Amino acid sequence: MLAATAILVSEPPARTTFGPPVTLSAPLGADHVSVRIDPTRRSAQAMTLHILTAAGSPVPARTVTATLSSAQVAALRLSLRRLTADGSQWATSAAVVPLPGVWTLTLDVALGPADAYATSASYRVW
Repeated sequence: MLAATAILVSEPPARTTFGPPVTLSAPLGADHVSVRIDPTRRSAQAMTLHILTAAGSPVPARTVTATLSSAQVAALRLSLRRLTADGSQWATSAAVVPLPGVWTLTLDVALGPADAYATSASYRVW
């Protein structure tokens, strides 16, 4: 009993480590953006964006900009980097979410010179 207690006391509390990954989908006309966020707790979050057709094939994008916002916090601009030459994958590891609650990721995606979309998806931060 003493050994089990010692092990449990040395573990961090769940409130500081719980934040299961989530995958969101946001529409872009006939295409969509799939966003993987891990972890979903308040702190730094890594996000990977895949721009895809309805069938799941990559779609090239010229530019992607992103912001995070909640009811308590105005839009926080995210710095995205291109992962693939065609721009079908983007990522950031610098997204810092300061408070728990429901957050909205807003994306502006330019696929071509005259083909741009604004879209968003919400998720829970623990």
